[in-house]
Amino acid sequence: MSISRVTVGIDQSDTSTAAVEWAAGIADASKLPLRVVHAWQLPYIAFAPEMMGPLPDEDWMKERAEDFVAKQVAELGIDEAERVIVHGSAGVHLADESDDDRLVVVGRTGRGAKVMLARIVDGLLGSTARYVIHHADGPVAVVPSDSRWSTSPRVIVGVDGTTASFAALRWAVESLPASATITAVRYIIPWVSDSLVPVDDSFNPTLIANAESQLAEWVHDVVKASERPDRVVGASADIGAASWALTTASRDVDLVVVGHRDRSVLATRLLGSVADHTVRHSHVPVVVVPDPS
Repeated sequence: MSISRVTVGIDQSDTSTAAVEWAAGIADASKLPLRVVHAWQLPYIAFAPEMMGPLPDEDWMKERAEDFVAKQVAELGIDEAERVIVHGSAGVHLADESDDDRLVVVGRTGRGAKVMLARIVDGLLGSTARYVIHHADGPVAVVPSDSRWSTSPRVIVGVDGTTASFAALRWAVESLPASATITAVRYIIPWVSDSLVPVDDSFNPTLIANAESQLAEWVHDVVKASERPDRVVGASADIGAASWALTTASRDVDLVVVGHRDRSVLATRLLGSVADHTVRHSHVPVVVVPDPS
């Protein structure tokens, strides 16, 4: 199902600014309405016992939030965007905005020593981006701070034969503008049966050829069943672990699209996943599409 609206969360971070610019770019390229959502909350320090006193007026807080969003949108040169101010958790409101035909865009937490403590806290408590990914009913784009929308984006879609990966491919085919070049990629690890004995490297070309042939069949079936059956999609297979390979491949493209099978936060915390690793380490924005099943 093609998307009918783009919603983006905005706050004071650099990744948020990049997310809004990227969201405005894809909305403009696809001729879709853009919705900018900002969530405000009363300062937590106001509830500390040693800081007891009158709480900030809610109308005043809302007015400040409205002024902030209006200023940010104006500075980014976004002429047409619906501005929505809500009270409460940004993650909850953005997850509620999601649906099969809506794309929610969020910024990714920055890197570096300055945010090391924030990253540790994120690992324990989660973040807006993590919450939205695990609770959204539709696709979520996670945008790094140094990303910009490309007018002719090069896109790779991770496909491994699961329903989640097929959903990701179909989303890319139906939702990305015609200017996008889409390539389905598949990565395999050459183990012998269920053992841990690697196959001789001389077999790799045969393994890759077989994997690419099967991938081409999957691509043909998904595109044929989509709303855009005439869209051209490339297919490429290689040896490697999907999570690391997609991260490496992201250096040479403008967007990565992956499916997300397990939306359980606990499962991802303990075991990791291709989607989780790619979102955290990709050099470009990543669209995460939930498994429709």
